[in-house]
Amino acid sequence: AGFTLNMKLLSFQGDPKVLATLVAAEYNGVDIETPEFDCAKLSEVTPLGKPPVLQCESGSLFEADAILRYVGGMNRSTDLLGCTAFEQAQVDQWITFANNQLAPVANQWVYPIFDALPYNAGNIQKAKSEMKTLLQTLDAHLASRTFFVGQSVTLADIAVASALLVPFKLVLDTAFQKNHVNLTRWFSTCVNQPQFAAVLGPVKLCEKAHEAQPPKKEKPAPKEKAPAAAKPKREAKPADDDKDDEDEPEEEKPTGPHWTSLLPKSTMVMDEWKRCYSNNDTRTVAIPEFWKMLDPAGYSLWFCDYKYSSELQKVFMSCNLVSGWFQRLDRARKFAFGNVMLFGDEGKMAIKGVFLFRGQDIPEEVKAVDDFELYVWKKLDPANPADKTLVEDYWAWDGSFGGEALKLNQGKTFK
Repeated sequence: AGFTLNMKLLSFQGDPKVLATLVAAEYNGVDIETPEFDCAKLSEVTPLGKPPVLQCESGSLFEADAILRYVGGMNRSTDLLGCTAFEQAQVDQWITFANNQLAPVANQWVYPIFDALPYNAGNIQKAKSEMKTLLQTLDAHLASRTFFVGQSVTLADIAVASALLVPFKLVLDTAFQKNHVNLTRWFSTCVNQPQFAAVLGPVKLCEKAHEAQPPKKEKPAPKEKAPAAAKPKREAKPADDDKDDEDEPEEEKPTGPHWTSLLPKSTMVMDEWKRCYSNNDTRTVAIPEFWKMLDPAGYSLWFCDYKYSSELQKVFMSCNLVSGWFQRLDRARKFAFGNVMLFGDEGKMAIKGVFLFRGQDIPEEVKAVDDFELYVWKKLDPANPADKTLVEDYWAWDGSFGGEALKLNQGKTFK
């Protein structure tokens, strides 16, 4: 048992920043209560009204970093703050890193898995990419160290391990662990310490990564058919009666013209190009006809490059990524055409493509799909020989593809 100072830590259940403080309290022999508390009432005990808040005899503390340092410094013999002034600065450095860089990115990745954050494919992919860089930094730092600072556990280890607790349980799977042996060894060492175990309990590392699922679209309930009945004949209305019958359907309000109707009339017809592409040899017939049909004033060409190619692992998963995107682009079919290619093989792949769009900008129907944010887009100039060759290679599924280093694996056409 530790010494009691009538301390209460207020936050939501499972807050990693609270867990870090409780682990520090275990090391220092300090008893801290964690009562059930309505976080909506935090404004009554802290000026910011945000968790966590530590209540003690001297007053209240807010901000997780300050609370952790206060509890971590309550027993100087444990050296949780570091042994020297320089080590103390290093400890502060990793606490700041854990709470301001690591935890926010990790949350964007793992919280959508259990619906703590809304599903957004772009945000999740961005978080995965950023997390990869952060974890590589940690793994490299631990290559020649048992702990982050000095020769024993400090608040640096406690803060970083707490930030990585949920990721190691849910998404940092066996494959990740094999590629980050230093980080995995260090994390296992920490969570198996008695002081960690007293707060966290047994920690089982993830074997297969969980994935956030997009929300299912609810199907409208089928309308019940009313029994057929003879309709009474309506009496003719007087000409001056402007009141509608109650059982007449209301006229739909116009939603305004579609953006394509606001564009100047074009000599190119998208459907004619699609038929030409489908029914003729690409190199000898379709591509020459394409350049004859193309109206550069009415249409534009765009190159797209998947931002997170370094994370592609399986060919079938990469193909599903493109297929799912195309399904979600269904509303854009009337004014879009494109070919997207998968280059390389398992372990090193890239997804790139070329699209033809009606108008000089990317259609809103394309931008509205979450997948849009997963790609870098570049407008092509058909008058530029290099861009023209790039378009032809993507239309024909052969060529240099703008100097692409990886070999073409397969492609998919959106039409």
